[in-house]
Amino acid sequence: MLTKCFGRFICTRCGKHYVQKSTLSRHVRYECGKQNQFKCPYCPKTTRQKYDIKLHVLKIHQERRDEFEIIYRYHI
Repeated sequence: MLTKCFGRFICTRCGKHYVQKSTLSRHVRYECGKQNQFKCPYCPKTTRQKYDIKLHVLKIHQERRDEFEIIYRYHI
């Protein structure tokens, strides 16, 4: 699942490089080969991690920030 090359950790599935082993482990556990499972309630954007949807909404849909905080906590 991982290879170390020149101080970098490489995912053997997709070839992405990471400086830290823990970041590669997170990638393998939650991202590599996984379908996006979290959808923005305001547009078609989807992500693999819940926190990435929060960042997306805070950046792209700033006017709905307060409404989203409630949705994020209790429904996503």
